[in-house]
Amino acid sequence: MRLLRRWSGLGLALVLLCSLLGACDGRQHPEEQHVVPYAPVHLILNLYGAEHHLVEPFSLIAITAPRIADEYVGCAGVVVVHGFAASGGELPYFAYDLICPYDLPSVVATVPREGKGDELLTTKCPKCGSVYDLAMGTGHPTSGPSRYPLQRYRVGSQGEQYIVITH
Repeated sequence: MRLLRRWSGLGLALVLLCSLLGACDGRQHPEEQHVVPYAPVHLILNLYGAEHHLVEPFSLIAITAPRIADEYVGCAGVVVVHGFAASGGELPYFAYDLICPYDLPSVVATVPREGKGDELLTTKCPKCGSVYDLAMGTGHPTSGPSRYPLQRYRVGSQGEQYIVITH
């Protein structure tokens, strides 16, 4: 009888463990997935040069074509924003591809807006009307039909410059 109780308790623990592992299988929810195809990104922005206005909080710059050799701007261009300071000492700069993930496989570039109030640091797709948040570092849609966030790129510092590269 004790052996049977032990086995049933062990079986229950095994069922719970399997269900937990199944729930954490590494798959992302649609809202967290990135559906944008891979495209190389490499930009160097000099905050004390041509891109000096990015030093101001809540500013942005959109780069839709390479400006020099060895620059790559993703699928539809890159928008770099000086958003809200991130926790953990991360830089307050975020970079996203301008392509609207809802309109894929068409390449439709969203239009960034510095704006005020609800439109503070957003980008809007001219085709589907989806609006994406840029200020908080998520790129999540705030309105419109899109369920997917913008493709986000890493921003790292190198002296007085910031390099944007894919992750």
